[in-house]
Amino acid sequence: MMKWIGILVVSGITFFSSCTHPYEEEVGNTWNVNMSLSFIDPEFWPEGQLLHIGLFEDDDTRNPVAHINLNQPANSSVNASIYEVAEGSYNAQLYLTENGIYKVKVLDLGTYDVYDNINESIENIQLITYDRVQRQVFNNCVVCHGSSAGDIAAGLNLTPDNSYEHLVNVAAFMQPNMVLVYPNGADYSYLLKVLQKEIDFNHPASSSATEADRQLVMDWIEQGALNN
Repeated sequence: MMKWIGILVVSGITFFSSCTHPYEEEVGNTWNVNMSLSFIDPEFWPEGQLLHIGLFEDDDTRNPVAHINLNQPANSSVNASIYEVAEGSYNAQLYLTENGIYKVKVLDLGTYDVYDNINESIENIQLITYDRVQRQVFNNCVVCHGSSAGDIAAGLNLTPDNSYEHLVNVAAFMQPNMVLVYPNGADYSYLLKVLQKEIDFNHPASSSATEADRQLVMDWIEQGALNN
């Protein structure tokens, strides 16, 4: 009797042990995504923010599945590689973070089906554009300046399809002797003076805009306030 009990105990230990080895997740193929970027205006590399290349899945446009930080290039070009990317379809973005938080998409770099190594070259990237100013700064202002409820404070509509024509060479509501945006003249632009807390001190944008936001608006104005 004791002999059979010993056999059963040993068998039970053997069976239990065979089921406790660590689970190893099966890993599929991975590939490298290599990108060569050429900038028109690298002298305007953002300060106080980080510039990245990221790969995003369609259902999440703010949290990349893989990314790499970019350093300011010595000339106009920079090469970057994102290694060991799992097979799949991804949207590539050039985007900014500030204080570790996703800030804004600077440029859509295209959609790629990753099933092999990818080598992509993108030229003539511009950092100072009105599209970026809209995304980074003015989209935060539409609650008061163009919300779905129809509120347009001071008659200033800052929604994407309307903001440019409401800003450039348009008289300021509070000070009609000044214009909101004076191309090539940041010192004469009412908008920038509001962002820099020089006038209209209690305006919400004076507190919400970061130093990087103010610098972007200033650079855009000094570059001619183009609608690009």
